[in-house]
Amino acid sequence: METEIWCDSLRKVRDLEPEILLPAMTVPVTGRENVRTVLTTFADALEYILIETLTGINDGLDLDEIIASVSLPEQYQTWYLEERFGRVEWMIRAIWARNMGWFSGLAAELTPLPADTFHEELIQLIGYEKLSQRIGRALSDGEYQLALQLCELDSRRYRVQKKQALKALGRESDCLGERYFLLARAEEL
Repeated sequence: METEIWCDSLRKVRDLEPEILLPAMTVPVTGRENVRTVLTTFADALEYILIETLTGINDGLDLDEIIASVSLPEQYQTWYLEERFGRVEWMIRAIWARNMGWFSGLAAELTPLPADTFHEELIQLIGYEKLSQRIGRALSDGEYQLALQLCELDSRRYRVQKKQALKALGRESDCLGERYFLLARAEEL
């Protein structure tokens, strides 16, 4: 499993007792003890997420329940574990996918309708007028994720609003990977 390999790799580097650590995406760490602390804490935090996710899976929780219940405890709240380059949620999703595969366990997702077909049904129920109003309200209320997901019901019709939601989400994000992805997607529209 990739997460276990990642943890083991961090611990192997730690055991080499380096005096300088040059992480790919943060500032250098100097001093043997500082490097040791960073590598140990990082590996332990990753392992914590792995164990908590697997425990949730074994307890029969669904993906959303695990995401809602797993966060890094205070002992791992350090500058180098801030969600600037990834998110705990993304790691949980990756662990889930590796261990559970594509199926979430929800019966409706076993053989779902094509997204376009389902979106058309929803639009028929809601109507474009109510959908447009709700997207506009979500955007004005700062509910950008909701607006984005509602725009996906007819992304051609709501292209401008989708771009607005993507830009707002991108500007709000402290996670650089997420920020650049969202802003790049907005520019593609």
